[in-house]
Amino acid sequence: MISPTDFVRCLQDADVGAISGVPDSSLSPLIRAIEELWPAERHLIAPNEGAAIGHLIGNYLATGRVGVTYLQNSGLGNAINPLVSLATSHVYGIPILMVIGWRGEPSSDGNNSSATDEPQHILQGAITLRQLDLLEIPWRILGNSPDSGDDVGEMIQTSRKLDSPAALIVRRGTFQDIAPKVSNLSVGLTRHQAISLVLKSTTAETPVVGTTGLISREIYSLSSASAELSGREFYSVGGMGHAVSVAVGIARGSRGRKVVCIDGDGSLCMHTGELFVSALQSNLIHIVLNNESHFSVGGQPTVSKNRELHRIAKAAGYHYSVVTQDERELSKAIGHAVATTGSYFIEVLSSESQTRMPSRPTETPVSIKRNFMNFLRVEP
Repeated sequence: MISPTDFVRCLQDADVGAISGVPDSSLSPLIRAIEELWPAERHLIAPNEGAAIGHLIGNYLATGRVGVTYLQNSGLGNAINPLVSLATSHVYGIPILMVIGWRGEPSSDGNNSSATDEPQHILQGAITLRQLDLLEIPWRILGNSPDSGDDVGEMIQTSRKLDSPAALIVRRGTFQDIAPKVSNLSVGLTRHQAISLVLKSTTAETPVVGTTGLISREIYSLSSASAELSGREFYSVGGMGHAVSVAVGIARGSRGRKVVCIDGDGSLCMHTGELFVSALQSNLIHIVLNNESHFSVGGQPTVSKNRELHRIAKAAGYHYSVVTQDERELSKAIGHAVATTGSYFIEVLSSESQTRMPSRPTETPVSIKRNFMNFLRVEP
């Protein structure tokens, strides 16, 4: 295993400028080391991976120093546009070191299955290296050299030489762990309390869309324990930032019923522009649990910290937009949302004081899709 502290010192020795990225669970130890050792004015947690690449392009133009981005391999999709339209040597030629967490890595025999990682990571894991080859981004798997410093130094040198992004691929378990610092809200409802109340306060005929990570896992844990709730839930596993877009599509296709989306602050910030669309859906109830952190992947602060999301939603055009941090107010808000016509946004100030970890779905994604479409009375 590699010391994340030593890795950061290698970046310092290489005269790296700015660091910007989106937190990933496999890179959590490294990100914690960056938060402790890197100057705060040169580290920026981005709302999405494309924005992080943009930050580093701009910083290189202003300073001439190579930047570093960290991301999960599933985030490559968000990063492709600025990588091939701006940073590539075919356009502006911007050197950037990408540190990519390799979820869904194929096994040594070349196979992959949901037994080695969650289903949403399987295809992405299998194609990650081919994606980088297609993008003409040179890569190396971190830890294949006797000294990780060699990997860092050589890939930064390659990036500078080619005037191009270059990548270090990080397998799960590569970095030694570092104890996290708790930075989320200490007030408000827990995730379990809030989601339990939402499920109890809406009818069994109301479809529920959950965002990626622990929120969907919490919905599954609660709904699977109750036969009357099972089947109405759709989980946006791995679709970071897209849960409300999925809910919009369901709402437009099911105009005779309310649709609930349970979102998170990190997910909302990733594609905030969708608020202008979701605000137009008169049968949508958009509930955002705001704990001011990327809690599912390590607890790093989100860019929404100290921002009033309900005011942003109101400005985007939601008919109703409220904020709450207790069960009575949340129950009242849901009741009003169910009984009225018009898009409804509920910001729930949420804490993560509980220590329990909700279970992952045991059904396959295809089975979940079929059950959900059957619930909506749609033929798959």
